Amino acid sequence: MGRTGIIVFVAALLVSFAGYAQEDEQEEEREPTQAELLIEAVQDEETSDVQRLLSEGADANMRTDLGMPLLSYAAYHGSGDIVAALLEAGADIHAKDKPGATALTYAAAGGHAEITGVLIAAGSDVNSKDNTGWTPLMRATYAVHPDAIRALIEAGADVNATNIFDRTAIEMAEIRAIEEVLAALQGTPVQ
Repeated sequence: MGRTGIIVFVAALLVSFAGYAQEDEQEEEREPTQAELLIEAVQDEETSDVQRLLSEGADANMRTDLGMPLLSYAAYHGSGDIVAALLEAGADIHAKDKPGATALTYAAAGGHAEITGVLIAAGSDVNSKDNTGWTPLMRATYAVHPDAIRALIEAGADVNATNIFDRTAIEMAEIRAIEEVLAALQGTPVQ
């Protein structure tokens, strides 16, 4: 390649790099959408930002990048004020993620008995099953959360429901030998 060829090649590279730099600048200058801001506010547990964005018309039924409803995300992380704000703004209490879990399933799995109660009061199905047949009660049992278990049972959760492996919550607790959970499931005091 002659001198002229090298100069043309270097010039082409410089133009190409300039184009990439300009694209990067344009991407950096882009303002986040209302949906992106709401997702970020829920994930960062910024209650006032969530409330503001919802009042400005953000969709309470948004999902995270992984497809989890924001209500489920907030329920699992114990963000009670955000759960309340999303419900007030019309979040679908029955929305499921790809594995088929609801916000109640996530609240129970996270051991958040108060949020579990709020979701039940809002009409969540205490016996809903995910794609593997696990109920919120089974998730609370497996994660060893007696207070969530009691809240679910008081609301009518079926202790005899079975998952795809034909196991009940009681059998799960017996297998793991978790006395406190067995007591909660059977409504007896811990011995």
